[in-house]
Amino acid sequence: MQNYIIVPYRDRAEHWAKFVEHYTRLLPDAIIIRVEQGNDKLFNRGWLLNVGAHIAMHKPGSKYFTFHDVDMLISEDEHSARLFYNYPPIAPTHLATKCSQFDYTMPYANYFGGVTQFNEEDFILINGFSNSYAGWGCEDDDLYNRVVKAGLRINRYQVRYKSLAHAPNNAHANYKNNLDLLKHGTKDGLTTLAYKELDSFKAGNVWCYKVREQICDDLISGIQPNDYTLNNKV
Repeated sequence: MQNYIIVPYRDRAEHWAKFVEHYTRLLPDAIIIRVEQGNDKLFNRGWLLNVGAHIAMHKPGSKYFTFHDVDMLISEDEHSARLFYNYPPIAPTHLATKCSQFDYTMPYANYFGGVTQFNEEDFILINGFSNSYAGWGCEDDDLYNRVVKAGLRINRYQVRYKSLAHAPNNAHANYKNNLDLLKHGTKDGLTTLAYKELDSFKAGNVWCYKVREQICDDLISGIQPNDYTLNNKV
C-alpha cells in the first residue's frame, strides 16, 4: 500500500530542503506531495492538505495519507521511524506527540496537529479537512472534532520530532475568526474542494504542485476551469 506524505507549503525553502533530504533517505518508497499555495492570502493548511489528498486519490492502487508539516523532522532511530511511516493506519493516527517546540509533551490533551495519518476510507468518511480556516490555528482541532463525531478512535504514538525554527509571520491575524468557526463547527471539505493548478513538476518520488483557489476570474479571462471540483463525491 502506497504512503503519500502530503506537505502544505509556502516560502519555506530551507525547511523544504531539509525535509526532502531527511525523508527521501529514510522512506525511499514513500511519495512526497508538496502543495504550495500560489496566492498572497493567509496560509490555508487544511485546504492545501485536501488538495494533496485529492491528487493522491486519483492515482491507482491502495493508499494512505501522512499529513505532514514541513518543519517536523522525526528524530527516532531509523528502524523505529520506518515502522511508524511504513504501516497503513487502521484508524486516524497522531504521530507528532513529542515535538521539541513543546518540550516533547502534548501542548493540550486533544492536540491533533503536526503529523497525522489516515487511511483513505476514514478520510473520506469525515470529509477531510475544512477548507475554511485561513491563517494559523484550529484546522487541526476541527479535524479532531470530525474524527470524534464520526465515532472513529484515534491512535496516538509516542514519537519524537525536531521542530525547525522559523521567523514569526502574520498567520495569527485571523485566529479569532478561526476560533469562531471552530465553536460553531464546519461541514465543508473534500465535497466542496475546488482549486486551480498553476504549476507542477516531479523529481522521482517527490511531486510538487502550486495551486490557488478556483475563482470566477478563470472564466472571465478565458482560462478553462479544470475538473478538480469533487461535485459532492470523491
